[in-house]
Amino acid sequence: GYRSVSKQFNSMIFSTTGGQFWVLFGVLKQTGYLPTPGILFCPAETNPKFMYNTPDNPWPDPGVTPTTNIQAGYCDRPEQQIPDDLTNVPASLQPFWMPKLTKFRNKAIFADLTSSITRVITRHKTGINVLYGNGSAKWVPLNVFAQPANLWPEATTPPVATYNQTQANIWSALDGA
Repeated sequence: GYRSVSKQFNSMIFSTTGGQFWVLFGVLKQTGYLPTPGILFCPAETNPKFMYNTPDNPWPDPGVTPTTNIQAGYCDRPEQQIPDDLTNVPASLQPFWMPKLTKFRNKAIFADLTSSITRVITRHKTGINVLYGNGSAKWVPLNVFAQPANLWPEATTPPVATYNQTQANIWSALDGA
């Protein structure tokens, strides 16, 4: 899933935008299904904003509600926009609005960050790790999913819908890798 209107916004764990919500992968923490949060962070990451438990991306102690946004080091397939507040899901999305894993059996579902080319080349330089719905994982070279330079947002560009098609193209390419 992704937050807001932007498919780039698919790595958030906790949001302080418009309230305080565990979002996307953070719901796994909130429900107790994520006993080891470090698995959501790539050990090769060098940007403290996407590293585990740094001053720029602090992981809360038990019982402490975060006061800042928390980002994962990986992103999920931006297939479905997911509201931050899951206790108030719009009627138009109910009752079975969440995509089922079986729909993604041979598709990419989880990968190193793809929101900007900078996120790709500052971590692994030549590609990304990708997890598929069937449980397999592999290294996918950058040339398989690269987009023309003008279609990638800068790393500092706030997430906007302008780049949704770029994200759709990247994930489609990862499916065929």
